[in-house]
Amino acid sequence: MLRKTYNYRGQRNSDRSKSSKFNLFDPYESEIDNQYLNQHYSFFNSNKGQFVIKECPLNPNFIMPVTKAEVKSKLNSLPSQFLEGLKGVMLLGGSKKQLKTAWGNLSCYGVYSDSVIFLLPFPSEQLITCSRTLPPPHIKQDYEKAGAIFTFENQRWYKHFTRSTLKTFYLNDVLIHELGHHVDRYNKNDSDAEKYAEWFAREYGYK
Repeated sequence: MLRKTYNYRGQRNSDRSKSSKFNLFDPYESEIDNQYLNQHYSFFNSNKGQFVIKECPLNPNFIMPVTKAEVKSKLNSLPSQFLEGLKGVMLLGGSKKQLKTAWGNLSCYGVYSDSVIFLLPFPSEQLITCSRTLPPPHIKQDYEKAGAIFTFENQRWYKHFTRSTLKTFYLNDVLIHELGHHVDRYNKNDSDAEKYAEWFAREYGYK
């Protein structure tokens, strides 16, 4: 069974060893099961000693902000010990079910599981989003560090991403956050694991 930790902006953790009807409605877990466990498991487990990167066909309603080459370059710029035991990175393609839940608390950008980092694509229609309140300060700062802009109009807060700033966010925040889970993979405390991944992204993401 896979134990995996969702990106902290997904606001939850999921453990495959727990049987729950809720898991049937998890569109991210479903795509990982389909693409990784059912199709590409051998691809990631036949290259011992080095990580590999797999890119899935992209749903036209999504953006994958980063390329295989950019992910490889970013990871190779970090101390090599961080990559020890990492099987690879999978750039997922998105699904209709993910698009339907993207506005709710199920949304996430990345997942770490079975020594593989999974990057979820970003819904094209969410480059600009609005809400009544701002996100927590530390999350707002992470968005702004990547180049996102917040504006206040008509009693709503708007978050503006461009394709360029979204790329920066994925490479320097999401990818490195999930790598932090890999580095800290033996930590069994979910709260401590999230705190470590957040620290790791801040410490190594933009360096």
